[in-house]
Amino acid sequence: MQVIFDKALTDYMNEKAYVAVSLDVLIPVGSEADEPEMITKFLTAKQYTEDKDKAFKILTDGAYPVLVMQPGYTFGNSLELGLSSFLGTKDISVKGAELYSLD
Repeated sequence: MQVIFDKALTDYMNEKAYVAVSLDVLIPVGSEADEPEMITKFLTAKQYTEDKDKAFKILTDGAYPVLVMQPGYTFGNSLELGLSSFLGTKDISVKGAELYSLD
């Protein structure tokens, strides 16, 4: 599988000294919206060192490592990561990964 980081994301990660990205799953409990959600996070060198041994899988085919923290994802032929922004807060957009569903 090919991991693709867009230029805006790599520039932002270089600027902020992030060394990796993590994909995690949030499963709400006790809510009417019990749909699991994908959570993305920028990782500093310290966070990467702490989290890499806890990761379910580490994808190393891109510009930076991607830590998949839990099972439950299905991946296409490529994983495309980009930079998105909402009210000035930066986030990671993801294409090519979905949470596994029994539906």
